[in-house]
Amino acid sequence: YNPATLAVVVGVYAAASNLQPISGLIAACTLGIALTNQPPFSDRRSFELREDVRVLLVSVLFIVLSARIRLEDLQAAFVGGLLFLALLVLVVRPLAVVLSGVGSDLTWPEKGFLAWMAPRGLIGLALASLFSLRLGEVLPQEAGLLPALTVIITLGTVFVYGLTASPAARALGLAHLQPQGMLLVGAHAWARALARVLRELGVSVKLVDTNGANIQAARASGLPAEQVNLLEEGALDEIDLTGIGRMLALTPNDEVNAQAVGEFSGHFEGAEAFQLAPRKSVGIELPRRLHERYLFDGSATYTFVADRLRRGAEITTLRMPLSGGQGATLADIADERTLPLFVLRGSQCSIVWGKDALATAVAPGDHIVALVGPAHPSGEPLEYYRRLSVGRGAS
Repeated sequence: YNPATLAVVVGVYAAASNLQPISGLIAACTLGIALTNQPPFSDRRSFELREDVRVLLVSVLFIVLSARIRLEDLQAAFVGGLLFLALLVLVVRPLAVVLSGVGSDLTWPEKGFLAWMAPRGLIGLALASLFSLRLGEVLPQEAGLLPALTVIITLGTVFVYGLTASPAARALGLAHLQPQGMLLVGAHAWARALARVLRELGVSVKLVDTNGANIQAARASGLPAEQVNLLEEGALDEIDLTGIGRMLALTPNDEVNAQAVGEFSGHFEGAEAFQLAPRKSVGIELPRRLHERYLFDGSATYTFVADRLRRGAEITTLRMPLSGGQGATLADIADERTLPLFVLRGSQCSIVWGKDALATAVAPGDHIVALVGPAHPSGEPLEYYRRLSVGRGAS
């Protein structure tokens, strides 16, 4: 895909349109199908080409179409356009969604959101301008009102839906304000063990890896996993990130972890992207805001965790006793056998990370996901925390 290919596409469209009006669209679509089926074909490169062409053509087309609209036509169509806009938003779209959704698996909140979201854009404006040219041959006075009316509908729907889409999704329960789910980059054995523990506590997880064997093992154990190279452009578009708000880079490759954090921190609100501590200096310059976003106690490398598990440690859940323990922190829990990883309080899951990770406060009833072992510090975890609380003066 290069400028020559783009010239061929535009040339085919123009030639077909000159031979037969409005046939350029069919010719361009046919050419696209033919190009797609030419081996070897890269859908990702095709996507990049489409995006570049779309931005170019949309920018030019909006200017050209808007230049044909006269101010007096816009004024004449204003009141009727607003009434027509209200009819489309409040009656036509909801009725169309209700009728077309009969027999579907859509829930009523999903139908409600679809009924509310129907922005009009470039296609309607382009067709209205095209039709007005033909209409002008019969009704020259009224022909100018059609593009003006379409502009009112286009701007009105974009304005209405743009301002209300997020509140509507939240009101219908379809939006996650603070998604607690985690995208685990790496589906090796101990990442799968970690994912299983988090799922048991109600935290959504998704694993991605380039290793097919790891993905198959994850799916075999009931974990959602995708074989994706996260460092490829547009990779996140291939993953369902519903409920996912944080990313944990857990691969054995320190450079990959650092690059993943640098590339995708912007996709997660509040830069909720973290990585394992590198075993050596990583030759990738991260933004200052991402410096030392190292997981757990800030020094736990991939090798450290893997070696502990090989020697009999396990990733497990410990629970603070419901009484006592006020003022406790993770530093009171951590020792040579216990490495805290996450703290869950109700539906909120906090990631233990950074140099000051062990200063995180814990409260009665909190669940702590930890790397413990090779055996529990003193029999059952609950007894261990009960002793900890008593030692702090609890009754």
